Order: sequence, then structure tokens, then C-alpha cells
Amino acid sequence: MHKLLVKKAHYSRLMGHFRITRTLEVLYKNFYWFNMKRDVQRICDKCISCKQAKYKLMYHGLYAPLPIPNKPWVDISMDFILGLPR
Repeated sequence: MHKLLVKKAHYSRLMGHFRITRTLEVLYKNFYWFNMKRDVQRICDKCISCKQAKYKLMYHGLYAPLPIPNKPWVDISMDFILGLPR
């Protein structure tokens, strides 16, 4: 029964997949059982949709310069600089 309640609270069709804290908040409004936090954490950690959507920032290496073009107008690039004073 606990597993069913956690799944219903986590896999909300209207709001998407909640994280652990939000799922616990939804469940605490109406239910409580021993080791509730542990059960919610286990089910949320196994959620494949959450793992695919919530990536972790990974190191991509150093910046590489653009290749030098052979002729003019072969390659056009633009840099955007924001936050300059007027």
C-alpha cells in the first residue's frame, strides 16, 4: 500500500515527476508511516524518467578555437557580450 501511495504522489499527471521533498510534502498532508522518507527516497531514486530529465553537469574539456578559413566569408561567427555599461 505504501508503494502505491508514493507512486501516485510522485508520478503526478498534472505536475510531472516531483522530487523527494515535494513528494514527501504531498504525502505528509494526508498520510504518515514509519520510515516514510526512506520509502519515498528509494522509489524516487529508481524513477527512470527523473534520471533522464535531471542530468548532472559534466566536464566537457577546454575550449577549442575555430578553424582558420581559407577564403573570406567561408565561416562567420558572432560573439555576444552582455552586461556592458551604456
